[in-house]
Amino acid sequence: MERSDQYGGSTSGASAGSGASTSGSGYSESQSGGMSSQQGGAGGQSSGSLADQAQRKVQQGKEAVSQRAGQVREKASELKATLADKLEAGADKLRQRGQETGGQLATAEGGSAATAAGDRLGQYSDSLASGMERTAGWLRDGDLGETITTQVREHPARSLLIALGVGYLVGRALKD
Repeated sequence: MERSDQYGGSTSGASAGSGASTSGSGYSESQSGGMSSQQGGAGGQSSGSLADQAQRKVQQGKEAVSQRAGQVREKASELKATLADKLEAGADKLRQRGQETGGQLATAEGGSAATAAGDRLGQYSDSLASGMERTAGWLRDGDLGETITTQVREHPARSLLIALGVGYLVGRALKD
């Protein structure tokens, strides 16, 4: 005689009283379910340590990014100063050459047209040198980030085109 037990399996009549012999998959499922819940508890402990490890890795990553950002800011500051120095040196050379060339042109030709051309050349070179010096001063004293932000807000299309052009040129330079 067979009966259904509490686990959904069946028991035979001979061992029905003892309940020692069971067949069916219900019993093994309940045992394995209990094991998986025990494993889940251990897994919860290991996932807690995994979360701690992940949090430490994220913190290390943040520190590395922060350190790298500081290095980039320092390098950008050095590059701004170097560029400003080179602009000022170029402006000085441009002024000297403009005066020399204008003077040479005036003495070589000896006419009033040559003198006027020499004067115009001197004015152009002086004007260009002044612009270079103003740019150097702006690089030293100005806030580049604020200026870029203002330009992007006021002229977004132009800023996008400039960014695309610079990106293209940098890409070409790095490709070759």
